[in-house]
Amino acid sequence: MSYVAGAGGSAWHRLFAAPPLRAGEALPPLWLDAARAPRLLSLSGTVLQVGPFRVERWGQTFVSAATLLIELGALAGGRYRIVAAHDFRVEDRDPDLDRARAAVFLAHRTPARWEEAEDRPLECRSLAVLGELELSAHAPRAVLRTP
Repeated sequence: MSYVAGAGGSAWHRLFAAPPLRAGEALPPLWLDAARAPRLLSLSGTVLQVGPFRVERWGQTFVSAATLLIELGALAGGRYRIVAAHDFRVEDRDPDLDRARAAVFLAHRTPARWEEAEDRPLECRSLAVLGELELSAHAPRAVLRTP
């Protein structure tokens, strides 16, 4: 799935989700810690690639089933956290009630603290920090860091 991150600072334009897992499709790799980040996250110019992943928390499995390609060029400069989030925005038709959809939220660093998905009416909650981005305010350049 390819996306363009929206400008103007809107949190809505910084939440990205993959299509649901198809019947019979294997679960993506489990996100355990930052040691797996280099295989999950990559950056090519201003395009962030987030590979398929799953997070297990609160007795549930949260799944992002496809690779996300996110064009970052329209975002304001600054620091962003790449956050796995539980995506409540979509109807999840998976018959396994212990499995839910995961999304990726780009949380902006404010002068006081990191923005949280729960701060906004985005209908999602944070699950895990996957990495960080530093975006240049003057040129379309991004630097990826893993926690």
